[in-house]
Amino acid sequence: RKSRCSFGDLSKVSTNQSLVNNFSRKIQQGSLVAFTGPYGSGKSTILKLIGEVYMPQLGQISIPSHLRILHVSAESMLWPGTVAENIFFGVCASLGRPTDKYAELDGKTLERGWHVCRVLNFPSHLQELAEDMETTKEIEVQTLPASHRKLIHLARAFISNP
Repeated sequence: RKSRCSFGDLSKVSTNQSLVNNFSRKIQQGSLVAFTGPYGSGKSTILKLIGEVYMPQLGQISIPSHLRILHVSAESMLWPGTVAENIFFGVCASLGRPTDKYAELDGKTLERGWHVCRVLNFPSHLQELAEDMETTKEIEVQTLPASHRKLIHLARAFISNP
């Protein structure tokens, strides 16, 4: 039997404002879940409830002890280099490898990275930049549109914490 997380009718109110109201979900083991939404919609509050920073005023949370939670900051943190280097930055270290050079990643890890990029709907020209293994030309990633920088940032987070 697979374990799962469940959230039953969670509610959290702060200074007479409802932060989360009757949130209920069951998440099966191995699922990848993303909380998205506009500013102030309760994403951070739900994560704080999951992490027991807040306690729900109503409802219950059941989380297996082996649950892995990934938080991606709102600010895209990118470094000078190629798109691929930014996507795979830190992946080697998270896999217990002594190097941080994306070129030394195995094919399985690289394919996982490209799969994540496709799932995140990278625009075709950004996908091509990312998958161009021969490119040694560094691009000024800070000049990319904010939406592209965010996609690179999300891809790195999902790849480094599978």
